[in-house]
Amino acid sequence: MPKDSEQIDIWNDKMPDEGESTGSETISDKGSVIHISTPRLIVHRPEHPNGTAILVISGGGYAHIELGKESTPAADWLQSQGITAFELIYRLPQEGWPTTHVPFEDAQRAVRLIRSRAGRYGIDPHKIGVLGFSAGGHLAGITATLFNKKFYEPVDSIDSLSSRPDFTGLIYPVISMLPPIIKRTP
Repeated sequence: MPKDSEQIDIWNDKMPDEGESTGSETISDKGSVIHISTPRLIVHRPEHPNGTAILVISGGGYAHIELGKESTPAADWLQSQGITAFELIYRLPQEGWPTTHVPFEDAQRAVRLIRSRAGRYGIDPHKIGVLGFSAGGHLAGITATLFNKKFYEPVDSIDSLSSRPDFTGLIYPVISMLPPIIKRTP
C-alpha cells in the first residue's frame, strides 16, 4: 500500500455492528491484511479519468485480504486505463464482530460512498462497477445481486443512494459458501 495513497473511511461516526477486531491491523510483506478495524477505500486516481469507477475486492477466504496479489495490481492496471479504482479494505467476519455480515455491510456502503463522491472524482454515477477475486468475488457477487437487502440500518444521507453496481466482474469467484459447494465435516 503506497504511503501517499488517498484513503477514505467507509463509515463516518456510526459503523454498524461496531466492535473491535481481535488484534491490531497487520499487513504482511506480500500485502496480506488481517484485523481490519477501520474499513476503507484506497483510491487509485487516473491522470485522465474516463468516467468509470470500479470497486476492487480481494479475496483471502474471508480470513485475510490479499491486496498484494489481487486488488492492488488490478487497481493499478485499471488506473492506467483511465478508470478510477477503489480498493476495498473490509472487515473480516471471524475477527470478533457481532455478526458475520460485516463484509457485506462494508461493500454495500462502499458502492454508495463512491456514488456519493462521483462528482469529486469525475465519475459517471451510472458507471460504477465491482470486481472481485476468489472470496472477494463472492463478496462482489453478493453486492451485485442482493443490492436491495438491508445489511445495515441507514446511518446518513449516503445510504439513500443505490448500492447496485452497474456492472460486475467475478474473477475465480467462490459462488456459494453452502453445501454441496463447500463440504462441511462433522
